[in-house]
Amino acid sequence: GEWNLPQLVGGLNVKRALNSQCAALYRGWRYRLKEENFVGYSKKQARARRPPGVEQAKWNWLIDDFWSDPKQKEISNKNRRNRRKQTIKHSNGAKSTARILEELINAPSTQPVTKDGDNNANVDGNVNANDDGHTHIQHDEDPIY
Repeated sequence: GEWNLPQLVGGLNVKRALNSQCAALYRGWRYRLKEENFVGYSKKQARARRPPGVEQAKWNWLIDDFWSDPKQKEISNKNRRNRRKQTIKHSNGAKSTARILEELINAPSTQPVTKDGDNNANVDGNVNANDDGHTHIQHDEDPIY
């Protein structure tokens, strides 16, 4: 059935966020299927390893038309090379970016900036980064990231 969702929550587009999250979950599921049942196996062996809940026709499509497709293999190899070039690793943990943003939007105000040097403020009242580069502090003084 149709869900009656608000268009925006905290300034974020709900449908776009849900679509993005569902797409990420689907890609992750498909990746796990490939790693557990295709990589290191012949096509014949992979067909015999079809997981429960995956229709045979769809499993055959994944094996023959998706994972074995030369264009898809080239895209995969290109993405693998690009991931290896990344110097900054993802550090959200178990929380999605959308969830973190929503928590930041709805979080209690951060501590007030003072001009006496507390809370990393300089004499002009501008906030400087902590020694570790963090500038955002939650109300309980734990770094957000």
